[in-house]
Amino acid sequence: MIVANEKREGGNASRDVLSRPVLQVRGVGPVMASHLAKKGISTVEDLLYLIPRGYEDRRTITPVAEALPGTKATIRASVVRSTLKRFRRRTVLDVVFRDESGAITATWLNGNPSRLRQTFASGDPFFLAGAVSLRGDAKIMIHPDVERIREKDADPVHAGKIVPLYSETEGLSGKRLRRVMAGLLEDHPEVLYTPLPADLCRRRNLVGLDEALRNIHFPPVDADFDEYNDRRSKAHRRLIFDEFFFSQLRIALKRADLLSEAGVEFRTDGDILETFSTILPFNLTGAQKRAVKEILADMARPRPMHRLLQGDVGSGKTVVSMIPMIVACRNGFQSAVMAPTEILAMQHYD
Repeated sequence: MIVANEKREGGNASRDVLSRPVLQVRGVGPVMASHLAKKGISTVEDLLYLIPRGYEDRRTITPVAEALPGTKATIRASVVRSTLKRFRRRTVLDVVFRDESGAITATWLNGNPSRLRQTFASGDPFFLAGAVSLRGDAKIMIHPDVERIREKDADPVHAGKIVPLYSETEGLSGKRLRRVMAGLLEDHPEVLYTPLPADLCRRRNLVGLDEALRNIHFPPVDADFDEYNDRRSKAHRRLIFDEFFFSQLRIALKRADLLSEAGVEFRTDGDILETFSTILPFNLTGAQKRAVKEILADMARPRPMHRLLQGDVGSGKTVVSMIPMIVACRNGFQSAVMAPTEILAMQHYD
């Protein structure tokens, strides 16, 4: 459960930020919005809770000469040239990049190579991230994540950091989702807070919800990669706590509503427990007697009873449940026994 903060930079109210349609998010058009809708994402809040399925550590920038085939690497290099080739009735784009240590070729086999080629002007610097392999003696990357380095890009989205990996579907690439998420968080600084009491957050050592969501999508540069990838970070812990907390709160509120309703005030006086005990071929244990007395006390109240009887296998739960059923019968009501399997149902019947 998250709500929009009343204050933002400039003092504008932003209570409606989270309920805004994703079409109002920078970088999301009608086509992408339709793809997001298929994933159940229609509002800004839904988009914020599109939690990464994992992460990739791209903090280390590796020189081309040190990028080993068979490994993943993040490289900073400049465009040397680009060429289009026809191969088995498809157009292939090859872009050669070079840094001070050597050259590497990035290859794209799908999409629109002619249009993609326009992205790579000679001399432009880029980040490349992907798996390194060999084509003959030359190092290559096939379909790497690339990001042009601009002066205003003090904080790149796809390289130089722990990068979020999202579940991809048709029309929704991980790269595009990262770009949209980065824009969303940039456009709406400090819009989130939680109604959790501050004292509870301190006692549980919980980070703020705004900080948690931002760090889940874009972990700090100095973060422990394994903690994030295993979902053990403080950011993940905060979201997990919120989910359990509000789940329990909903149950408690529902229970309070149910307890406020009028129920049947059963007559439980008499010696039913003692009488029933005499016809059993064994004596009830102390724990069974305590459970029966608690149940009968609940039944005597004018509010509905909601009780779970727990016990090990063979501890005598069924015989305990028989006594309140007899009480219901003596008060003119029926009872029902539900069993999870046919065999168990037959055992109760017999």
